Amino acid sequence: MLEWMRDKNITEHLRADFENKTADDCLRFIRDSAKEKRHLHLAVTNEDGIYMGTVSLKNISPENHTAEFGICMRRSAMGTGLAGAAMKEILSLGYEKLGLDAVFWCVSVHNERANRFYRKNGYITVSQVPDQITQNYAQYLQDELIWYCAKKPAGK
Repeated sequence: MLEWMRDKNITEHLRADFENKTADDCLRFIRDSAKEKRHLHLAVTNEDGIYMGTVSLKNISPENHTAEFGICMRRSAMGTGLAGAAMKEILSLGYEKLGLDAVFWCVSVHNERANRFYRKNGYITVSQVPDQITQNYAQYLQDELIWYCAKKPAGK
């Protein structure tokens, strides 16, 4: 986990200060994740069980049937298909087990790699995002963000 946190090419467009995270911060995140009710964080592993990244549903709102998506992968996972598979898996889990109808996430307009990934995988940009999601972002940042949405497939 610290490997991708210390990789400026991965974290340069992310909001959190990952550069100053420690191994203790990572262990605390893992321990606290098991107790979380509003967030679901899952490890992404390769076929050998080696940690390759984290995929999340955050700010889960059972009342609004929405959540916010997050993902961060190690550099060695890029181009392997693991991120796309992990994303599909957690979205399915959100729709089927958590009763979500829509999942939103944002990306910096400057994060070309992430925006290319989402477009390549068929995710759509949106301009209308629920307040419960956008309230976590400072107003001045709004012009710097591209919002995406994945809706529950019909019949699920």
